[in-house]
Amino acid sequence: MPWATPTIGSWPIAVLGAGVLGRRIACVFVTGGYNVQIRDPLAEARQAAVQYINDNKHEYTKHLPAAKDKTHLFPDCILASNSSSFKSRLMLDRVANPARRRLICNVHFTMPPLTRTVELMTDGETEPGVFPFLTEILEGCGMLPATARRESTGFIFNRLWAAVKREIMITLAEDHMFRSEIGPYRFMDQIGLDTVAFIKDNYIQARGLDGTLAVDWLRKEYLAQGRLGLKSDKGGLYPPRTQPQAPPVQSPQQLQGAQKQQQQQPTLYFLDVGLGGNLSQLDEVARNGKILRHDGRTAEVTTVVSGQPAPDSIDMAGDRMYWTNTGANPAVRDGSVMSSRLDGSDVQTGIPADQVCTPKQLVAVPSRKQLNFCDRHEVLAQRRAAGKADALLQWAPGPSKSGQDRIFRTGLTAENRSGIELVFNGLPEPIDLEIGSEESMLYWTDRGEHPPPAAARLTAPLSGNHCAALPRPIGLKLDLKRRQIFVTDLGGSVYSDDVDSGAKTVLHSDDACYTGIGDQV
Repeated sequence: MPWATPTIGSWPIAVLGAGVLGRRIACVFVTGGYNVQIRDPLAEARQAAVQYINDNKHEYTKHLPAAKDKTHLFPDCILASNSSSFKSRLMLDRVANPARRRLICNVHFTMPPLTRTVELMTDGETEPGVFPFLTEILEGCGMLPATARRESTGFIFNRLWAAVKREIMITLAEDHMFRSEIGPYRFMDQIGLDTVAFIKDNYIQARGLDGTLAVDWLRKEYLAQGRLGLKSDKGGLYPPRTQPQAPPVQSPQQLQGAQKQQQQQPTLYFLDVGLGGNLSQLDEVARNGKILRHDGRTAEVTTVVSGQPAPDSIDMAGDRMYWTNTGANPAVRDGSVMSSRLDGSDVQTGIPADQVCTPKQLVAVPSRKQLNFCDRHEVLAQRRAAGKADALLQWAPGPSKSGQDRIFRTGLTAENRSGIELVFNGLPEPIDLEIGSEESMLYWTDRGEHPPPAAARLTAPLSGNHCAALPRPIGLKLDLKRRQIFVTDLGGSVYSDDVDSGAKTVLHSDDACYTGIGDQV
């Protein structure tokens, strides 16, 4: 009898497993309007899945097609394996009914599913009509499905990814020891090194590969020591990222500063430039940037604006926030200056892409109705200015980490721009800066290999030392009212640093890449 698809109606889509990937797959179908049941033996995993779906389903809706009648046909049950390397054919030994064997296949979501790519593959006996049916459903959920022409141990992406993982393990085993903050090393830690080894065993067996300098070495040097990646408190290819990076010995003043930080955290807004672990394809970088909100009371992080081309700096004025986008290509005019309400609504373009190249270091001055920023490839810029202004300090970049960068000072208006004064030179790679007017102090971030002190008196040689030795610090926000400095880095972390004691706290950490930061006052 030919396979036919009855009306789906209220029939559920079942997801078995509420882990990192399972909850994301469930979120895909929830936002597509389907009745989803997610199963897991662990109650805490089920609760975490529901929480994840509630917090993130708005992110998955941006790729949904226009609303349409969701009258589909549905079989008794399609059993789809999400395995990236194990063929669904391996399940057929447990399925005697030929009609049921025709409804088994692989449906693999690229990690994470927010990247939209889904690959479909036959079990060798799958009914051909299953694939256009699943393709229609997945496209209705905003995904980009593709069907493999025949069975394979691993789909196209995963076969390429398997080769990359093998070379990573070999380079580590041979003591080359290169690790990239935004590359496949981080991705392996995110997946879990035990999962990487399990999948790699399947490739080794299927293709007769040598695992001596790959999975065997990984088990000996990492898995045997409990170093499984982000899921482990012992870390993986990188140290554990959930442990605060506080000084090893804290004075009473430092302990007091740490307690003050925990009691007085404001709401922070920081920028995900879009180059971290959530970027699956380089051509998506022009729309992968986000503005994130960190609740000072609950530490919850939510997305308020998405789809931005490499956001770089941010500042607040009243009930609005302003930010710069440097664009996907620094050699052309594709940057922009944007604004929105603090909840992410009413997004407006202040300066369009054809008028600016790579705008950076934006500062809002509400009292003068000004937005001040600079451009890496053009002259210092000031837009929407009114009235007189104080001196502006900004860095002048030399070659990366060369020790040739400088910080200058000049007036903002024609009336007081009498000259440009050199303030500091010989810096590795200064990025962002703020002025502590009350104490005549200048604070800046430096992403050089060995950053100098990140605080200096404007009338004396360099002094002070806050948040040193961070993995490429970028954004900086000075909050003297709370006596705190907030810093972001390209390694995916947000820190607070007590001005008085130097006590440092990790407020948030993941596999993204963060640039600018601001706080809600």
